[in-house]
Amino acid sequence: MSKKSIVTSLIIIALLIITCVPVFGFQFVVPLSADQSWAVGISKSHNTAYSYCAAKLYAVYPQNGGTDNLRYVDCRIVDSDENYMVGYPYYTLLDERSTGVTPIHIVEGEQDQTLIDFFFRVHYSGTAAYASVDCWGTYNINNGSYY
Repeated sequence: MSKKSIVTSLIIIALLIITCVPVFGFQFVVPLSADQSWAVGISKSHNTAYSYCAAKLYAVYPQNGGTDNLRYVDCRIVDSDENYMVGYPYYTLLDERSTGVTPIHIVEGEQDQTLIDFFFRVHYSGTAAYASVDCWGTYNINNGSYY
């Protein structure tokens, strides 16, 4: 193999890795209390050129085991001063049956924030749960890319 073909192959591999990284997000598990209090998930950087961020619920299940009748988790995004970044009812519903990410529109006046804090809670009170989630600080609504 010539040096030129090796370099070309390495460039192609690097481009594939860069392109695929957002697809292989990093799930994390958040413990959610039965009283619907908000649990801090994670902070993500936000590109202010875009007015959306995104979240994905992979699974939600009871902490004590037992019958799993859970399907939804609420997601709230706030800025560093804890101002809501979405309109009323101030959260977005995530569904574990959703096949893609859930786009979250950031309200006017908050789109200039470079850091977004994601919070999660069970949708219905009464069951302490674990939620396997991921979130992205920037979502391009036009082409579906996120990072």
